[in-house]
Amino acid sequence: MSQLNKIAFIIGVPRSGTTWLWGLLTSHPYVEPIVKYDFEPNSPHSINDSETAAFSRYSTEKIIEVFNTKRIEYPTKYLLEKTPIHSFVIKKILSIFPKAKFLHIIRDPKAVISSMLNTSFTTFASNIEEAVNKYRNYINAISPFLNDQRVHTLKYEDLKKKPQYEINKVLKFLHLSDEYSTIMIKENENKSKIPHIFRIGKIDSYKADLSESEIKYIEKNLFDIIRIYKSLS
Repeated sequence: MSQLNKIAFIIGVPRSGTTWLWGLLTSHPYVEPIVKYDFEPNSPHSINDSETAAFSRYSTEKIIEVFNTKRIEYPTKYLLEKTPIHSFVIKKILSIFPKAKFLHIIRDPKAVISSMLNTSFTTFASNIEEAVNKYRNYINAISPFLNDQRVHTLKYEDLKKKPQYEINKVLKFLHLSDEYSTIMIKENENKSKIPHIFRIGKIDSYKADLSESEIKYIEKNLFDIIRIYKSLS
């Protein structure tokens, strides 16, 4: 167990805005990202990889070593890690870093599933059934922690509509100054810090990309999760 504090993990279903949130926060002068390069400095493929997948790739000892080294190097900064699949290992992360905080970004299931099926960046799901199951599995993993004081949940759609208001709430949760929020938003407007990832950021684009039957399938098979999503404020 590490007593390291001032550390946060961004979690959520892939295509929910985790990279956007990561970009926003890493524009804060007192936030330092932990990325794959920190674990594999000799690998040329790690330079532009923002996700470590540390808890499925490396030993606990290696993880603690890297995080502690980063803390020594940046003693005044908040360490930030972003890997969506870490949504499945929240309990494990807390067993190693009990003072860690989590930023959970959630997006309309229809928009996420549409993005999974239509992105050319990588293969998230080959069909709508697989995409729906993937979304459910992620939310089921996160749901037990939604009321944990160490977890802050924000909606992608709210961040899109009221970016400064939502970012200020995140900064308050992390006990960071909000005086930089305008700069953070400006630096990430309509662009991504990750090469080859283009952020369009449209809220209702799924309406043009999904058929009526696909939308009905999602609403039928994720009705309970959609209800939770709508209840979040």
